[in-house]
Amino acid sequence: MIVNPYSEIISLHDMDIKEFTVKDGKAIIKLCQTFLFSATADYVLDNPEVIVNDLIEIQTNEDYPVRIKLFNDDEAISLTIDDFKDYKFNILEEAYGFGLVHFYGIATKLDKAYDCLIDIHYCGDLEINWDNKVLVEA
Repeated sequence: MIVNPYSEIISLHDMDIKEFTVKDGKAIIKLCQTFLFSATADYVLDNPEVIVNDLIEIQTNEDYPVRIKLFNDDEAISLTIDDFKDYKFNILEEAYGFGLVHFYGIATKLDKAYDCLIDIHYCGDLEINWDNKVLVEA
């Protein structure tokens, strides 16, 4: 399902990222569960995959399509996607803008916690796939 952050709201607050990969020009974010709020109904989605299509290429924009930063005291540490696989990440805040998905949260590794942000720059669609959808009664 293609989602439009301007008409549907994907609420990933307090959700843990199970897996985060980048391949074939897409960022794929796997979660345990999430909420989808739309104009017609609200749902809980099991094992959703948020897919960010058509990542912006480094060569054409001189910018990274995915930027991951850890904050340790007064130091900002840049991570690659491969480095990030060793961390657990809990999303505390999210924002969607034109061509940007932004996550802020807590990354942990070996019982040490860091403030962390993830920015994903893209020029395609946001897509979400899931195993099971449960209607939330108002």
